[in-house]
Amino acid sequence: MYNNVFITLGQHLISAIFDTYKLDTVSWELGKSKSYVELKMLDKNTKVDEKLLLEVERRCNEAIMKGTPVTVKTVEFSEENRPESLPKDYVGGFIRNVIIDSIDDNPCCGTHVKSLSDLLCVKLGIHENVRGGNIKVPFYVGQRVIDAFHFSLGNEKKLSILLSDAPERHPDAVTRLNKQQREMNKTIRNILKDFAMSTAQGMIQKLTSGNSDNGDASTIISHHYENGNLDYVHVIASELDRYIKSNGDATQRPFCVVVSAGSTNDGGPVFIVGNQDSLVKKCADVAAEMVSGLKGGGRGCKWQGKSSSWKGLDKLHAALEKLD
Repeated sequence: MYNNVFITLGQHLISAIFDTYKLDTVSWELGKSKSYVELKMLDKNTKVDEKLLLEVERRCNEAIMKGTPVTVKTVEFSEENRPESLPKDYVGGFIRNVIIDSIDDNPCCGTHVKSLSDLLCVKLGIHENVRGGNIKVPFYVGQRVIDAFHFSLGNEKKLSILLSDAPERHPDAVTRLNKQQREMNKTIRNILKDFAMSTAQGMIQKLTSGNSDNGDASTIISHHYENGNLDYVHVIASELDRYIKSNGDATQRPFCVVVSAGSTNDGGPVFIVGNQDSLVKKCADVAAEMVSGLKGGGRGCKWQGKSSSWKGLDKLHAALEKLD
């Protein structure tokens, strides 16, 4: 409870200093571990950056170190002296102002200490832009500064172990890891693309040999790769599409290829490509019936969709075999 007293007075002080930079406090939040002030820029030329926040923080702490007096003044209420912040439904007989000597004079119903020195210190956090072009600035007062510092030291220790490096080199270590991750992801994408190309060529080989057989039976190929993604199925579908366009002989056997990717629980993308729109539609209808949560659409000889899971995949493959 007493901690809230410090934070409330700290907000008075912080908002008063921000006001000198034409940054008006439109709201504030006490919070469980850190508090916030939301600021509105009254001057569009004001630039809220780290430099300004450090300057505000320094001025607040200088006032605290000087032991600036805090007093309370109570006057009788009248419409003539109604503060802008006073609720319209207020019917009390007095207005209570908290005065920070030479810094602030504002109405407040909260409990306050008699000197800013009781606040110990103030620390401003990293600001962020919010609705309406306003700025939200986190702040800590008194014990919360110590608590936040203790929390940061704990994270610093954990990161030192995880990164196997000293705190002052954490940014360089993370930058190095991010670079390695990007390079690894690029390698994985290239390998996955090569695998998709190889898989597509295998399908085309099967379709080509199937066209040389006698009979009018259709050929349906279903393929699923659990570690694949949208790029994987897209590469296969694109290769099959090129094959269809370069082999547009109307006498060739009807065929359809159903390609999907993703884990059983998470689902993933599916492409259905063929050389006969009625067969593609039939395969898409079967897929939608057998796989719960599969949604998609298409036109002509192409159909694309996405499933929230692949729990019905075995049933789908069995049903497609019966169509073949």
